[in-house]
Amino acid sequence: MKKLGDKFLWLLIVLGTFRIISVFRLQQPPADVTTPREHDIILHTTADPQLPTESPQTAEYRYRDDIIRGDGIQKAVARDIARFRRECADKKWALEILHSSDGIFQMNGKICQKLPTQSEVSHLYGADPVVYGMETCEQFRRNVQQVRKEAADSERALPTVRVAGLFNTGTNAMAVSLARNLQQNYELWNDKVRSKFVRKRDQLFNVPWEKHVPPRFRHENIVSQDRDVDLRLVLPVVMVRDPYWWMQSMCKQSYDISWKKRGENRCPNIVNTNGINPASTNYQSKFLIEYDSLVHVWNEWNREYLVADFPRLMIRFEDQLFHGEKVMQLISNCSGIPLSHPYVYQFKESKNHGASSNLVSAMSKYGNGRGRQLPFDAKDLEYAKSTLDSALLQIFGYQHEVTPPRVSHTYRKKLTSAWGG
Repeated sequence: MKKLGDKFLWLLIVLGTFRIISVFRLQQPPADVTTPREHDIILHTTADPQLPTESPQTAEYRYRDDIIRGDGIQKAVARDIARFRRECADKKWALEILHSSDGIFQMNGKICQKLPTQSEVSHLYGADPVVYGMETCEQFRRNVQQVRKEAADSERALPTVRVAGLFNTGTNAMAVSLARNLQQNYELWNDKVRSKFVRKRDQLFNVPWEKHVPPRFRHENIVSQDRDVDLRLVLPVVMVRDPYWWMQSMCKQSYDISWKKRGENRCPNIVNTNGINPASTNYQSKFLIEYDSLVHVWNEWNREYLVADFPRLMIRFEDQLFHGEKVMQLISNCSGIPLSHPYVYQFKESKNHGASSNLVSAMSKYGNGRGRQLPFDAKDLEYAKSTLDSALLQIFGYQHEVTPPRVSHTYRKKLTSAWGG
């Protein structure tokens, strides 16, 4: 009996050894994937130089070129999939976006689990970006030629792309992307003087009438530094965002839009015990506009740009996030301003105020339908569905109903409690 037990024990040891070897092999990069060598990487640490630093095995790294280019992106993606097969196997598309960014990060299984698949994003927003207003591009280019003919110094009559959009629609992220990826007639992007860039971005990448101000005030609210700018040279890029996610962001940071958002310990609180909850906005402390509800803010502000009689492009926030390179190519085609290469996604938060997300958290949050309508109670949801502008929703491909993955009770409680108190 003892001999039988010893044989069984040896059998378990042998099987366990083979199992460990097989797992180890699965975690190794394939032969055609180049693993960064010591002289190919830069170790990044914020620790005090007098204190012991992290070991190379745990430190974050980035290639010396700062931005991975060309085949390097595919090699980095292949390496991630090889190391974290279970979590990364179906995330190749999202990993390509992540490795096309300027971020410094250490990939792990948890990051891959958070990333959406391409099919999840396509289910929500379609397979291709939606850019409204491309039919006005020819008129914009004709306007530029006309201004050059009229100008005393035609070399200074250059087209420019500027940003507009409601609060919380990704205007700062688009401004950063324009600075990094479009060769405009001023050089702004400099990683070493980011604070200087942020100050200039507010001045040079907003539309001359201020990015949040409705276009009805386009000729009345020209900011001082743009008084000499011919508006025919300005191509506005107007950011639009899924209204259900947008209303949630307004609950976190409402900026200049006012409504009783927490009157009943919930948000967005469109319908309360007294009926429809009105909203108002005092743009730039100059233009007071009253709206029937928060839903009407989204409807009316975006519709003004939809029916505008001047060239403009309306771009979805979600497309800038998931199809940034394609979107920038369309902007370049429209404006006639060449691209910078390679295209670089912004990894860090694009603004230093309000509630902002980095590239991983934004892709994770907006890449699936989980949480999209969770804070809405039945009355708010019914009112939103009946009142949101159906033409706008159809043009930009936003749906009332999506089939989100199952939401845990913990996640639901965490999200809904964020609006309370």
